[in-house]
Amino acid sequence: MENRRRLDGGPGTTLWDAPRERRRTPELHDHRTGFASRGLFRDRTEHALKRAARTESRLALVVLEMAPESAPLKNNKAVTQALIRSLRSYDTAAELEDNYIGVLLEDVSGTSVAQAIRLRIEQAVPACRASSVAVSDSRGRIGFWMGAANN
Repeated sequence: MENRRRLDGGPGTTLWDAPRERRRTPELHDHRTGFASRGLFRDRTEHALKRAARTESRLALVVLEMAPESAPLKNNKAVTQALIRSLRSYDTAAELEDNYIGVLLEDVSGTSVAQAIRLRIEQAVPACRASSVAVSDSRGRIGFWMGAANN
């Protein structure tokens, strides 16, 4: 197999030749929560912003703060599964840091759709509150922020 990718640049070592525990493939999802990895979340957000600018569609970013009793999320499968079920199939959630979750909502028609999804998340997971919501304009620029006080 001549088209193998190199693992570490060492002579003759390829991704497929390395022992399984040494393979350096990026994780796309957190196996404990089911959320996207931070890298995947960042990539999808960048792609969504570029697509929004190109197609004049809109997106929203929601930052959720989890109540301390529900943390750590990796140990609370009921909370993470309820949150995932409250999202649309093409939305992306990722744990940004302890007690904070970012949610990328693509193809929203405006703030009302973002607010409706935010409320659905808060109803499904009472342990979380949206600390902020940002909605892009039709050029892919984040143009509107609302704090958690806007219920």
